[in-house]
Amino acid sequence: MIWVAIIGGYGKYSGKIEMLHLKEPPKDRIHRESFYVPPNPIPDEDAPAGSNAPGRRMSGSPNGILRDSLGEVFPGPWSYVFPPDPQVAVSEDYVVSTINSHISIYDKTGEILYWNFLDSFFPFYPGYGMVFDPKLVFDVLAKRWYVLALFASWYPDPESSFYYLAVSEGEDPLGGWYFYKLNASMNGSTPTHNWADYPGLGYNDRWIVITSNQFTFEWNWKYGKVRFLNKEKALSGALDGWTDFWGNFLGEYTYTIRPMRPLTPSEDMYLLKVRIGNEYLHLWKFSGEPDEPHLSLQTTLGIRNYPTPSAVPQGGGYHPIEGGSQKGIMAVVYYDGKLYLSFEEGQPNDYTMTGARLVVVDVRDTVPFVLEDLSIYEPHVSWIYPTVGVSPKGVVIVFTRVGPSDYPSVFYVARAVGELEFSESKPITWGSSWYEEVYDGRNRWGDYFGAAMDPADSSVWVIGEYADYTDAWSTTIAKVSLEREWEFVFDPKLDVEAIYDISGRRVRITDMRRGIYFVRTRDGKIRKILKLYPFASP
Repeated sequence: MIWVAIIGGYGKYSGKIEMLHLKEPPKDRIHRESFYVPPNPIPDEDAPAGSNAPGRRMSGSPNGILRDSLGEVFPGPWSYVFPPDPQVAVSEDYVVSTINSHISIYDKTGEILYWNFLDSFFPFYPGYGMVFDPKLVFDVLAKRWYVLALFASWYPDPESSFYYLAVSEGEDPLGGWYFYKLNASMNGSTPTHNWADYPGLGYNDRWIVITSNQFTFEWNWKYGKVRFLNKEKALSGALDGWTDFWGNFLGEYTYTIRPMRPLTPSEDMYLLKVRIGNEYLHLWKFSGEPDEPHLSLQTTLGIRNYPTPSAVPQGGGYHPIEGGSQKGIMAVVYYDGKLYLSFEEGQPNDYTMTGARLVVVDVRDTVPFVLEDLSIYEPHVSWIYPTVGVSPKGVVIVFTRVGPSDYPSVFYVARAVGELEFSESKPITWGSSWYEEVYDGRNRWGDYFGAAMDPADSSVWVIGEYADYTDAWSTTIAKVSLEREWEFVFDPKLDVEAIYDISGRRVRITDMRRGIYFVRTRDGKIRKILKLYPFASP
């Protein structure tokens, strides 16, 4: 057989796709805006000292500063397969997780409702080869679940590579599923001698999108590939083809392209990659009809350079743990015209340690621009595989925290809507050992974690990895609640006679900082307010 290797291009495939329908599953330019809440006075016991006017409080606001706290925390899945590649997705009633060996469905208290091996969950497994690198998402726009895994076999002849895709019939993951077997060696309708690795899974209003790194079966890197699937057809069990873009058609740098996962509607699909160890962010925008996607924008955005240590130290004389700084973007979330992405980087003052990088790209205008480029780290320890979760209430980043004196543990940081700084790192589950499982010179970890918004209350669920024993990893699933503390914004339209701080001292507007203040208006009323730096974004 003659195999064809095409360096770059795009192509369509329409024809028979192996599909099985089962009624039951087989078990520093930062944009900030102010807001104003019209007052609805009620008696307030906290009027300034010495005031002889009746106290007033402004009414509750749909905006405010949010405080993070841990909600439900329960053990996630584990196995002896490494790396684990944990993922989590959440609907109003269920939590679903995948690792590199199986899938689990929970209720929101952590009770396991369903468990199965990936090669049994997908009905196509031939009994040889590997099912690996699962990706998982709950589509909040369509209220459907998508599970992706890769299949590859290097024997028997011929070698083969497939995308295994499961699409739920409805919002209940315990109900029916559509299963699709998509040839990953095909570029459009053209066969190649390549297999898919390290996938991405995204969606928007029109498409389900799969990305992967393509290698020859002799393990030589070829290029990145993007596959578009008609979302409407996939949701109805009628998927009949795909459109592929790969290689030089996408540009010179195509390693580890990540598609977005939106929380708000978008007819356009954005994909991103970071040039590892460099100062460029590559962005692609695809538009068009469900069966006719086309590249409508390709651009490069400048970001700060970042170092990429391949492994980070841990104590006890053990082999360093492989980090994610050379694996590119961990996640891309689209919310209200902005793209939030996270990746791992060496710390600015100590390249042997790593931290998290958060980049926010504004795509609301014709020309996208970097809205925020933020390094978040903790001296003397590393944060590896930082994965961002976004909700209307704020941003959460989950990661493994490890250092020369610290076991690999699951931690997170959070930031409320409108805040510019993140919280201190907070533990979810402490590790109980160093980790040592070296194969081919690598002490594998990751290769990615998961974070997802809960559509029921806009909290963020996360899954991360920690060391249980010296040669055993485990995972934790946790809910990070972002609760609202009602606070208010000074409105210059108020007819103000005087402003007081909480001690009753009169202050000028130019002296106001974050904190509680009281306004005496010219009609004699006193209102409790809060001076906030203006904001609009998570």
